[in-house]
Amino acid sequence: MGTILTARGIVISMKWGALVAVALASLFTCRPASAVEIPTIYDNHHPYPIGSRAAGMGGAYTALGCDEAALHYNVAALACSGASRLELSANIYLLQHLSIPAIYGPKQAMEASTYHGIPSIVGGVRVLKNGDDEGVGRLVFGLSVEVPRSLALKAGPKNTSKRNYLTFSVRDDLTTGDVGLGWQVGRNVAVGLGVGAALRTFEGHFSTLFAGDRGYSCGATDCLDFVVVANTVEHLALGARAKVGVRVTPTPSWAFGLAVTSPSINVFGAAEIIRTSGLSLGTAGLSMPTPLRLEGSSELSLPLRLALGAAFISKRISLSLDLSLNFPTDIAVADELTSSPIEGLGPPTQEEIDRERQILRRIFQPNLNIGAEVGVAKNVVIDFGWYTDVSSVSYDDVEDKAQDRVHMYGVSAALGFLGRQARGWFGLSFSHGRAAARVVRGDFGLDELLANGGDFEFGARSTIMKWNLSGFIGSNYSFTPDSE
Repeated sequence: MGTILTARGIVISMKWGALVAVALASLFTCRPASAVEIPTIYDNHHPYPIGSRAAGMGGAYTALGCDEAALHYNVAALACSGASRLELSANIYLLQHLSIPAIYGPKQAMEASTYHGIPSIVGGVRVLKNGDDEGVGRLVFGLSVEVPRSLALKAGPKNTSKRNYLTFSVRDDLTTGDVGLGWQVGRNVAVGLGVGAALRTFEGHFSTLFAGDRGYSCGATDCLDFVVVANTVEHLALGARAKVGVRVTPTPSWAFGLAVTSPSINVFGAAEIIRTSGLSLGTAGLSMPTPLRLEGSSELSLPLRLALGAAFISKRISLSLDLSLNFPTDIAVADELTSSPIEGLGPPTQEEIDRERQILRRIFQPNLNIGAEVGVAKNVVIDFGWYTDVSSVSYDDVEDKAQDRVHMYGVSAALGFLGRQARGWFGLSFSHGRAAARVVRGDFGLDELLANGGDFEFGARSTIMKWNLSGFIGSNYSFTPDSE
């Protein structure tokens, strides 16, 4: 069997030491060991439209606004709010699904889905100054808290008859808060300015077990040969940003909007990476317990966003169109990592630490939103919307980091009831996307890992599918009885 070496709590036989070292180096990274990377809120920026009326119209709201959602879509539209209002809009449920057939070999698919409820937007507007008879000089203050992006996925072994065990879970939310002012500077022009903060959270949890079918060290098929990996990742990032907007209404039937959101300024961010891995080959006692504890920084890094909108408004029907662009940005999700001392073990090498460093590169992301509102009865309207959620994952990250570019396309619809003081909307949105994904050629097991010299061959192709189904309910209340 060769000489037994002992170092840093590791016992390795010479026969397997070099091969196992290569295998562990390729596997023990802070992600699920597959060709598919864990999704993040940075992959797609528009998983569901937020607001109440705005959500029903597919988020095509840059030129419309005029309610509490203006702080999210175009802060200048605060100036056309009919009265001081308080609004609560919630995604009462959000179903998310991710599936990839044959990701771990024949008949080994991955399906992750979750059901959770999240708030969409809570806010209000306060008319500080009414202005003259034509509204010139009107000044309106707005406040809102939003959850514009949210992920919550779980997975497990699809084929429970296999000895290998694969699972992951992810929790990733973006929460934002904004305050702003809308000012009607002229009969046909309003401007707005807002400032706010955003908090991004992430959890993690990935576990992988590779069990072999052959007895490498003892010659028996019932030997316990395995590699096991357990990961826990926690990121947190806080940033600040500003918003400016313009809304132009050349006629009562037409409105145009321009909204710019600045890149976020990183205020605080922390990254924690905890990983424990182990290996056993047969009765020779070959084992390699390797705990790792890292701490570092994390950045929010929300991109510069530009949105243009146009709307036609009449008594019975309204049409709206938005074009938006998120600019390229790099996100240091986990950076400046340092190791925490572990009793009985020496520090990890700089190469081991650098493998855990995560920098996401995001490219131009254009999106289109189209909305319509039709009056069907007195004080009753139906809203429709169509929107895109183009992936911002860079082509380099697809090749180098096994990340996925999945373009999402969605529709929305809502029923609105309009009273003089109270209004309510009930609706849902659905988005769907498919893309090609690289998966393992052959089985995803210990035998293949060792046979390939410590690495898997991701030479096969499969199809990754994502969809989101969100149901929302929204209402607002005006403090002025005769509000429009």
